[in-house]
Amino acid sequence: KFLFLYLDEIQLISGWEFFVDRLLRRKNTQVFLSGSSAKLLSQDIATEMRGRSISIEITPFSFKEFLKVKGVKFAPSDITTTQRVKIEKELESYLLAGGFPETISTSKATAILIIQEYLHSIFFRDVVERHNVSDPARLLFLLKSLIQQSGSLYTINRVTDKMKSLGYHIDKSTVSSAIQWFNDAFCLFSVPCYAESVQKQQSNPKKVYSIDNGLIQSVQAVKIDKGHLLENLVFQELRRHYKQQIFYVKTSKGFETDFVVESYSGDKKLIQVCYDLSDEEVFDREVRAIRQASEELGVEDLEIVYVKASRIKKIDKAIKLIPAWRFLLQYR
Repeated sequence: KFLFLYLDEIQLISGWEFFVDRLLRRKNTQVFLSGSSAKLLSQDIATEMRGRSISIEITPFSFKEFLKVKGVKFAPSDITTTQRVKIEKELESYLLAGGFPETISTSKATAILIIQEYLHSIFFRDVVERHNVSDPARLLFLLKSLIQQSGSLYTINRVTDKMKSLGYHIDKSTVSSAIQWFNDAFCLFSVPCYAESVQKQQSNPKKVYSIDNGLIQSVQAVKIDKGHLLENLVFQELRRHYKQQIFYVKTSKGFETDFVVESYSGDKKLIQVCYDLSDEEVFDREVRAIRQASEELGVEDLEIVYVKASRIKKIDKAIKLIPAWRFLLQYR
């Protein structure tokens, strides 16, 4: 006979590691641990369980899962025009609202309140309590500011200077530590610039992304940039499949390509994201950037992901133009 034991939020109990360790020493016993706290980070489990654990990260709904909840049925290999129109409409909703399950069937106002509660719960339990933060107000402001900047570049120096200019006295080491805590709590993620050495990666600005677009809407006081929202969506989908093999590219001439991803086999792909390709100058700029990145990195798999394009000029076959809805549905 097998014993299956399911323990939720057990990290709240002191000494839980020793109890679970004893259970794992028993024959025919499997233990499942779940929790929203950063105290159950995969690296913590790996340390305490001495290599006898497998960590599974559960994220907000992907676009494919979002469509399933919305009741939009389709066969990926044979999408009709009617189905495509429905999918595109739902993409606009997903772009703004994100994929937190509890918010999908609620009003916009209620969804924002729910997500704000999520954010505060994560912040106070997984950052303030875990790291004994004595002045949480300034770090909460920092977290919200970074969420608002999803899809943008940042450096520790710039962030520190901005905080000081707004009256929040904070030093660079605190900002650096806090950003790592936000990463650990699965609120934000930092994407480095692609470089052959780790030192060069660290010396360049990083890009910040949020775990879910709903978080961005919940803290944004002004009109949201849909280009950054789309880029954040693309990052989320890439992260589900590439984890740490995600970078952005800055070419020698200063052009930026949003993502270069590397599979475990070593194959690389360049991905540029642009919400609206209708403007000819914008289109030319995006193509120029990804072409130069391709030449400098020697990468031949090139994709430009977009939502709108009234008309697209012909370009060489090396660059694939992919509607965002199709890009988000191509992965399992």
